[in-house]
Amino acid sequence: MSRNTMKKQAIALLLLSAIAPHVSASENGLPPAPPKPHGLIVHVGTIESTAAKSLIADQPVVLLAVAKNAAAENAMRADFAKAGLAGQVTVASLAGTRIPLIDNVATLVIASDTSVDQAELLRIARPLGKVQAGGKTIEKPRPETFGQWGQYHFDATMSDVGNDRAAGPAYGIQWLSGPQDSSAQGVRVVNDVFVQPEGRPQMIVARDASSGLPLWQRPDITSVSRYAFLLDDARVYLYPQVQNARFPAETMIALDKRTGQTVTTYSEGITFKVTVDVPANDHKKREEVVKPLQARAADFQARLAGNSLLQVASADLVMLDADTGKRRWAATAANGQVFMFPVMTADRVFVLEGPKASSFSYTHWPAVEIRTVHCLDAATGQKVWSLDWPKDREATIAYNLTTSNGKLAAVTRVGANKGKVSVLIVDAKTGKEGFFGSNEVFKGEIGGGHSSARAIAIGDRLWFTTITVVGGSMSLTNPNDPAQLDRSFARVARPVGCTAYRATPNWLFGSLTTYSLDGKQLVHTDAARTSCDVGAFPANGLSYITSNHCFCQPYLPGSIAFHSRPFGGVEQLQRLERGTAAAAPARAEQANEWPMFLRDNMRTAWSPEKLQPQLKQLWSIKPGADTAPANPLLAKSWDDHWYAHGPLSQTSVAEGVAVAALTHRQQVLAFDPATGAEKWRTDVDGRVDSAPTIHKGLVLAGTHNGWLYALNRDSGQLVWRFHAAPRRERIVVDGQLESPWPLFGTVNVDDKGIYAMAGRHTDSDGGMFWYQLSLSGEVIKQGRVGEDALKSTTTGGGNPGRSRITGSNTPAVMTADRYLMAGVHLARSEKGLEPWFGLFPEGRSWEHEFWQLRHGMRSLVPGNQGLLARVDFLGGYKLAAYVGTQGRMYAYNGDDFVMIGGSPRLQHRGGDSDSELRRVKRVADFNTTTQPNPREPGKLLYTTKGAEEVWNFGEPLARGNGATALAVASDTVLQGIEVTNRDRHRERAAMAYRLQLINFADGTVRQDLALPAPPIVGGIAVAAGRVYVTTNDGSLTCFGAP
Repeated sequence: MSRNTMKKQAIALLLLSAIAPHVSASENGLPPAPPKPHGLIVHVGTIESTAAKSLIADQPVVLLAVAKNAAAENAMRADFAKAGLAGQVTVASLAGTRIPLIDNVATLVIASDTSVDQAELLRIARPLGKVQAGGKTIEKPRPETFGQWGQYHFDATMSDVGNDRAAGPAYGIQWLSGPQDSSAQGVRVVNDVFVQPEGRPQMIVARDASSGLPLWQRPDITSVSRYAFLLDDARVYLYPQVQNARFPAETMIALDKRTGQTVTTYSEGITFKVTVDVPANDHKKREEVVKPLQARAADFQARLAGNSLLQVASADLVMLDADTGKRRWAATAANGQVFMFPVMTADRVFVLEGPKASSFSYTHWPAVEIRTVHCLDAATGQKVWSLDWPKDREATIAYNLTTSNGKLAAVTRVGANKGKVSVLIVDAKTGKEGFFGSNEVFKGEIGGGHSSARAIAIGDRLWFTTITVVGGSMSLTNPNDPAQLDRSFARVARPVGCTAYRATPNWLFGSLTTYSLDGKQLVHTDAARTSCDVGAFPANGLSYITSNHCFCQPYLPGSIAFHSRPFGGVEQLQRLERGTAAAAPARAEQANEWPMFLRDNMRTAWSPEKLQPQLKQLWSIKPGADTAPANPLLAKSWDDHWYAHGPLSQTSVAEGVAVAALTHRQQVLAFDPATGAEKWRTDVDGRVDSAPTIHKGLVLAGTHNGWLYALNRDSGQLVWRFHAAPRRERIVVDGQLESPWPLFGTVNVDDKGIYAMAGRHTDSDGGMFWYQLSLSGEVIKQGRVGEDALKSTTTGGGNPGRSRITGSNTPAVMTADRYLMAGVHLARSEKGLEPWFGLFPEGRSWEHEFWQLRHGMRSLVPGNQGLLARVDFLGGYKLAAYVGTQGRMYAYNGDDFVMIGGSPRLQHRGGDSDSELRRVKRVADFNTTTQPNPREPGKLLYTTKGAEEVWNFGEPLARGNGATALAVASDTVLQGIEVTNRDRHRERAAMAYRLQLINFADGTVRQDLALPAPPIVGGIAVAAGRVYVTTNDGSLTCFGAP
């Protein structure tokens, strides 16, 4: 055995020991299979592809190879690309002695380069991660200031107050991963493991808490109740929903935290057994049996303290041994009543009893009418005391229960439907009522929307929160003392909506708005938001949030961990690097070309090219075949990327060449437009998510590692590249390393220059950084949209009237005088790009005037998810707008256009996301009529008309998200679809994926052409009489005249 081979095996063994520290016993007493290698590995120094393969194997592992200089970086990148490792392996070079990586992220750091000191190696290692350098292995200690969050309400006392003293305002992204969906379950984080339900259908997924890289997943189950979804040092506890099962699961289960394997079934706890025979085809009988079980399971709650597991569902209260599953004791509520909001301390259990009450929330938040407050001995279940509710009081509905400083506290509404906010405080030792009523903090009315009021007890302070305001706090021990009422934040109008609040010893977290507990500071970001009624989870010095589907503002997609380190400033870098090639000879521009994503800077997707009446397939290639990583967890992470729609990007066709990108494998490819033969292939640094731009002998491509590449059109050789990201550090995003400041693949360019926008959001990592460059790469102008610090005050969310630009980076719509992204509207001027508030004037009504202003524009306005987002959840504010309409996709030419989804007239939040295809014409006058609003007396309903429908495609083959690509070529509408209409089984069997040629004049289908897979968003290009379609299997298919 050679020395090199021995070294590789030693590294692999070290890796296993570093990231496989523990397994617990399975149900049969045998240990589960050991956890597989995972996380981010950093190798500092030269490493060959064969050694890299031994490190990553076929596991969910990402490797950063850090070279000593640029020459070594380029050599290693070429080696890894040739070995098929690009994407899973990223190469970067040292910035002096600094590794270009964010803090606290690597599972394992191996340093063969001795010039990097130990402090720098430990900086990038995550807590409990390993550093191997100089023949020694060091484990990075977990900071004492880092806390965890293992239950929905943090702990068994339902406190919602965590123990993390490092988490704070969300200044920047630690990692971003997972599908864009909506989950009300929230996240659980203990030490180095993050667990949540995610995806559609939802499944339980575990990730490395510092990098977001996947550990394991259970696609067969998800969690039914967020209040019974728990995590500790060894296990994940949940009441499962089994995928495709006829009946609810019978019991709660526990999974091994490291492997996801089931280790315990709690058969002695609360069960949901079906006790009658239900014939397989008797759907009515099944519904009769299942419905009451589901209603009972919806309120399933569990609390974990040490090895005590307390369960509550409807009238049942059961205490179990969490390790063995043995029952310790049980109790049953009075007839017609339920137990609710159990609170467990070391020796006591407190619980409310009474009739179940209705709650007001987007997600399920239970409520109960208080009849009795119980205190039980935690060891035996025996009654310690009970407080009966006075019969002469009006019905009092409790929204939560918690304990602190020897007191129990609950927020209530007095009144069965709408009612007055009141607070209840009870002495936890004696059961004596200490306070019930309202004051200047706990006041107002509860009724209608969202999750309404909550009480959070932090030491002696009881805080009151709703979806619209942090009302303030009062003293638990002196509730009647008006001098101890604090309303520091009561006048701040809704900085973040639809959220639940949580706290740490320093901050109150309302999603990503943080309130200092001393009442002196409020820090706000619009970069992201959780699903409604869920909120942020502070742990590990980070703020973890789930993905959300709402997008009532331009938020970032996916599940995200935010750190609280302020922006580090713009690094002094040699940003322009020149290659060995020059631009290819310029060719005369042709009207029938398609040189960029959606054809042009205005993203019209409209070509004057007149196609033949009938087309046929000319050729089909599959450059994206076999490009996914071998590990299925990592492959799914790549698929989850919100802006990458498959292994191959859309195609640009101009100047005699067709160009696309292998998105995840970080390569730009050129083809012969007539034959599909590959002409050249060039490796780049970072994902390329959309069609590169062809312009005057150059192929321009932005990458997610912050680079703008200019390649020779004919050879693919580097002409120059420009580092537009302000800093060189990397984060993990959906299974790869990316810059916090990515560029989109498609690039805007005209006679004023090339425009590069680096960044994710104006409110994250210092904002978004733009450059106006010459064709030779020199800086003409530069600037930023964003700030070093987040807002310390805010006037509220939802109203587009604003004093600063807030939004996210998306492929821009560029006109002669505008540069438009998702919420970021800029004017092109002598200064380059400047904030433009033309669509958001102060003092105007929210939607009516907004639509009228858009009607006056003759360009597309991106919606809150931009033009490249996946079609999932693409409704409401997420939709793009053109003149008097709002839709999912457009192809437009002045007053005439076609659109998919949305509405041709004004609708609140923009309309739906279906795949209905229409031809529409703009009308000259934006007509508005008003009428009284019957639901809100004194207010008006607006009915507007800015466009007229010419034809509607009628009953489409594509429903929901079935239509994914749209273009117009003169008199032909081109629609790329998957047949998703449930009533069209025969059509799907005959041709599931198709390109439809539709007559522009009357909307009749002229021809259906078969595709190998669903088209990707923006995946149609038209040039020189040919149609090019990119599909999500990595294929590019060309159609032309027979």
